[in-house]
Amino acid sequence: MNNIKEIIRSRTAKQKKFCTASAFYFAEQVHRMEVEDLFRTTKTNECLEIIRDLAEVLVWADKNEEDTFDQIVEGKIMETFERIVTNGLIPQEIKINVLSSITLILQNLSRVSSIYLLCSNNHINRMIAIEFDEQDDELLSRYISFLKSLSMRLNKDSVQLFFDREYDAFPLFSKTVKLLASDDALVRTAARQIVLNVAQIDDDAVKRYLDTTFMEICEIVLTSAVELITQLGATVPFLRQKRSGCGAGQQHRAYPSASGDQTRRRDGRPAVLERLVRYTTSRNRSEMC
Repeated sequence: MNNIKEIIRSRTAKQKKFCTASAFYFAEQVHRMEVEDLFRTTKTNECLEIIRDLAEVLVWADKNEEDTFDQIVEGKIMETFERIVTNGLIPQEIKINVLSSITLILQNLSRVSSIYLLCSNNHINRMIAIEFDEQDDELLSRYISFLKSLSMRLNKDSVQLFFDREYDAFPLFSKTVKLLASDDALVRTAARQIVLNVAQIDDDAVKRYLDTTFMEICEIVLTSAVELITQLGATVPFLRQKRSGCGAGQQHRAYPSASGDQTRRRDGRPAVLERLVRYTTSRNRSEMC
């Protein structure tokens, strides 16, 4: 890895980084680090810098050296990225950096053909399908940003790269649905945005697929809403007690107690949500008939 250290130390002019030679060099170094398993023996910062440099140069090449971008992406770099992300022995920090780098590239591509090159051959789909500890906040944050960036690039043509009609498989969407119930509010918000992005795609096969997941999504969203309302309801007695202690003789608005609230069932679930569940269930059954 001495040559990697040398190029980092000797690069005094920023413009030297953005050239065809550097693009191929960074791509080859990332590939070599993965093949020779150097991610576990080299200083993490040096590995991260090479990966970041490659991502930035690819964004530059997409706009300035199209042939260079095409050659690198059509080569082995996406397969290398896939192996890094899906290899359980690779340090987590390296995986996070690769996902962030792909997200950066996706957000800045200017050519439609570049998007197709980047997302072809199922490398991205296999990265989407990885299993990881959702309690790892940083990885989860980068992962959902990765999914959201992909969803922003979806249309009736590009969705074919992610949706397998024959096997009715849509990893990008199915993984997103699971994150609708995440404990992290930002992750839930991003997941909902992805669902909306997919729902806007004008494709009959995709619409039929979404119909099969409608009830699952409703159940997840409604369950989350019930939990939030229950948590809010639990604070009402505390607020009432706090307000009543503000001063004698002050007039305060009364808060209804849980036992006296006629719009709430005994199990704490608001009646309005019960009606919504019944409505969506009956509608789904009528459509099936």
